[in-house]
Amino acid sequence: MVRSPKQSVFSDLTQDELQELINAAELIHLEENSLFIKEGLHESSFYYLDKGKVAIVKNSGIKTHIIAELTEGESIGEMALIDREPRSASVITLTPCVLYKFDFDKLCENPQLAPLFNKMANALNRKIAHRLRYTNEVTVKALQSKYVMSIFFIRVLILLSLYALSLNLIEKSEGYFSSTTIPSLAIIVIFTLVAFSVVKKSGSPYSFYGITRKDAAKNFFEGILFTIPILMMIVFIKWLLITHIPSLNNFPLFDHTAPFKNRAEFSWHSYFFFMFLYIIFCPVQEFITRGCIQSSLQNLLDGTQTSIKWKAIIISNLLFASVHSHTSLGFALSTFIPGIFWGWLYARQNSLIGVSVSHTLVGVWAAFIVGFQNLI
Repeated sequence: MVRSPKQSVFSDLTQDELQELINAAELIHLEENSLFIKEGLHESSFYYLDKGKVAIVKNSGIKTHIIAELTEGESIGEMALIDREPRSASVITLTPCVLYKFDFDKLCENPQLAPLFNKMANALNRKIAHRLRYTNEVTVKALQSKYVMSIFFIRVLILLSLYALSLNLIEKSEGYFSSTTIPSLAIIVIFTLVAFSVVKKSGSPYSFYGITRKDAAKNFFEGILFTIPILMMIVFIKWLLITHIPSLNNFPLFDHTAPFKNRAEFSWHSYFFFMFLYIIFCPVQEFITRGCIQSSLQNLLDGTQTSIKWKAIIISNLLFASVHSHTSLGFALSTFIPGIFWGWLYARQNSLIGVSVSHTLVGVWAAFIVGFQNLI
């Protein structure tokens, strides 16, 4: 049975009147990805979507944007009832669809159907008013999003510029634990302060940035479970390197003294102190990279959900790896590879808990137990 939702142009018609109108329409079956209304064309027809889902799209000259998605019971192209202007947008099917096509001129010639147009015009006026209110809300949200993103990217550019200018100073600095430990912590602290300022100004809930306790236990144990294969892979890769590359044959498979390779003398006090610092700063790094940068990019980028997710993951990890370049190119690249996994895990969970646990496990295992950094 054909039904009409409240916001449809057919909403004022009785069931009998709607059925009478449907009987005068042309039944159309369309496959997925079929274009049946083209932007810029002059047409006097409109449609009733009986089954399926369609997208209203508009070409900006650079790319095609999805304006809205309509489902069963919606009217499509009904502006033909009040003007004869060219189509303002195109409509394409997202799934196989069943539609009823109405020719306005032919319907007007039918004396039995002509009285129905007054009812349809009243419903259309309400629908236009509803769309205007919706457009206002969307415009406000878009302006707010643009404002937040402008703040975010301006501050990121400033930070990256300062980082690039300070590289020479960082390279010359030498800390007790390693030559880059203290500068690295300073960079993380500064980036964290900037990230929190962006979060505060955004007006978005903390959950948008992954700060949430929802499904905390599930995400915690999932983070551990998904990380176990990576821990095994780290050991396997190091074993391959030290057994097949002659210059690395003298390296032990497990080397807890590896963090002290740069002139610092090993001590258990320093070992556990810097391990503690690393554990504390892992969630902080995840908040910056995944919570702030990746979440912001996912909100800014356009495209399919899959393309948006992976573009946000790759871009955020490139930024994350770039601010590790003061250590070594090899270390910067090594942060990018697991970062792809953590980006995927964050997109899956929408929480910082799982990625923070995983990052901590991988970092402590690779740096403080296996001693992988000696090889890069």
